[in-house]
Amino acid sequence: MPDINRWSKGALLCAALFFAPLAKAHEFWVEPLSYEVGVGEKIEGVLRNGQFFKGSNYPYIERGFTRFEIYNRSGGAPVAGRNGDSPALQVRAEKGGLHIAAYSSTVQTVNYSEFEKFKSFVDSKGLSHIVDQHREEGLSEEKVIETYYRYAKTLIKVGSGAGRDVKVGMPIELVAELNPYTSAGADAVRFRLYWRGKPLANWDVQVFKKVGDAVEGELTHYTTDSTGRVLIPSDGGGDFLVNAVQITKPRASDAAKNAQWESIWASTTYRINTE
Repeated sequence: MPDINRWSKGALLCAALFFAPLAKAHEFWVEPLSYEVGVGEKIEGVLRNGQFFKGSNYPYIERGFTRFEIYNRSGGAPVAGRNGDSPALQVRAEKGGLHIAAYSSTVQTVNYSEFEKFKSFVDSKGLSHIVDQHREEGLSEEKVIETYYRYAKTLIKVGSGAGRDVKVGMPIELVAELNPYTSAGADAVRFRLYWRGKPLANWDVQVFKKVGDAVEGELTHYTTDSTGRVLIPSDGGGDFLVNAVQITKPRASDAAKNAQWESIWASTTYRINTE
């Protein structure tokens, strides 16, 4: 049973907002307070939901996720925390090397009262065929119900930062094939996008970038090749949020929500430091 008495009013408000349906689709990501930490120091990161690499910070809430883990060259382990903890990610870095935090959310639901808002969302993710399918199946345009799941990762340098990203088995997952903290990934980071364990070819990938607190532009679109790979240029360095979305019919467990569609989001954050 969560210890409600421990929670601050701010944490309770965040929790309420976190589980409330969103009016429109937003990105979700894990953002470290520092992308580079020393061995023995604490890795800390916040959960964010927002747009254009800006968003609200949410605390650690057990009922908000099905998995919250940290990986390094020794393997993976659950992120331990207490309800209301902020930042949500707090792990002592006992060993050097690349660390990967991975978060899998529970299901949320959004209702579109205007079909044009749903159309705008799917168009922005390069999935316009969903609108055609919606109409071909004769689904309602007066009210569109969508369930959604978030699968977020972040890459953190501990000590030398040596190592590689790992595939942790999320339904949709971005895996960095070049380490952004080594010379191999200094000019560009190559990702491979997976859907249900298989490479997702010719798929739209959105990239947000910021330097300090300043977001550069709005977003850049890239497309995976025939092997599911995409190369993200470093462009002088900064913080990067790589995002991809799949939309499909709802899983059987969500049938009671009367959803017509389900969106599944993948994100990865990392930093390119050119100093």
